[in-house]
Parts: sequence; C-alpha cells; structure tokens
Amino acid sequence: MRNRIVGFLIIGIAALIGLIVYLFNRALTDIISTACSHGTSCPM
Repeated sequence: MRNRIVGFLIIGIAALIGLIVYLFNRALTDIISTACSHGTSCPM
C-alpha cells in the first residue's frame, strides 16, 4: 500500500512541474509578442 501512495505522489509532483513549465512558456511567449517591435522578423 505504501508503494501505491509513493507512486501517486510522484505522478502528482510530475504533473505540477509540467503545469509550471507550460504556464511559464505561455507567459514568456506573451511577453515576447508584446515586447518585440520588429514585426515578423523579430529575432526573439
């Protein structure tokens, strides 16, 4: 029973880290799209 709890804990932590990475990537894309003034040839 203890191994099952540890497995669920690892899956939960992995999902949380995945969510954080996804939100960070989305926020970074929004910041770049609003901060870049070169149009479609933006080096960012």
